[in-house]
Amino acid sequence: MSSKRCKIHYRKLRRDNGQFPSESLSAKIQQALNTRKGASRIGESVQHRIAEVPKQEGYRRFLNDFYETDEYVFGDICLFSPGEMQALLQLSADPAHPTLDEVMKAWAIAESKAPAGHEYLHGIAYWLAIGDHFYQIQHVTLQAKSMEEYLTWLLRDQSGAISGAQYVELQAEFDRDQVGGDLGDVRSIEIGGLVPETIRPAPPPVPATPGRVVEVETHESLGDRIAVGGDREHRLSCDPEKIR
Repeated sequence: MSSKRCKIHYRKLRRDNGQFPSESLSAKIQQALNTRKGASRIGESVQHRIAEVPKQEGYRRFLNDFYETDEYVFGDICLFSPGEMQALLQLSADPAHPTLDEVMKAWAIAESKAPAGHEYLHGIAYWLAIGDHFYQIQHVTLQAKSMEEYLTWLLRDQSGAISGAQYVELQAEFDRDQVGGDLGDVRSIEIGGLVPETIRPAPPPVPATPGRVVEVETHESLGDRIAVGGDREHRLSCDPEKIR
């Protein structure tokens, strides 16, 4: 069973200096998506959700897939550059008995445009907003600052859901007054763990034959490990229902 490590970054909307309305972040995102832009709502056309990237000429961010309910909204943010070329490495089989000239040759490198109607993506980040709480599986090119810039553009410049003097700031550091309790050295919250790609059932037991030694191979799932305390990593978990 192969697994991949998934890290979810938690942030909370900052509103201590009046830079955001009284409504929650998720409510304002939903308001923005339902704001009409021309003949359609912003949520109905991806063209209404494409924003330029500050100080990165030619790059674009956009909200692609999303889903909303009365309590939360989630989706993904993509980064691309129209007309971007992609580097390609042309592989060639090494000859069994290469000559010196053949050894000195390198694989060819070329650039190619995306197929017609497509663009190369530089990164995808996944996010979830519940009230003022913001969770993100981020990409190296789409981290918290990118989300702040995009959400500020969507809510303020594109939809007018917040005023021209307001903006989105996602706070990574917390204090006792905000969260409550003794935080000690905690400055941020990251929810992490192993996500199995496939989970196979344990093999049936092999009956032992008297007088023989039988080797039995067993498989242990992540759930089994956690249940018996096998996962030794210490993490600070975060329950959305308890921090609203």
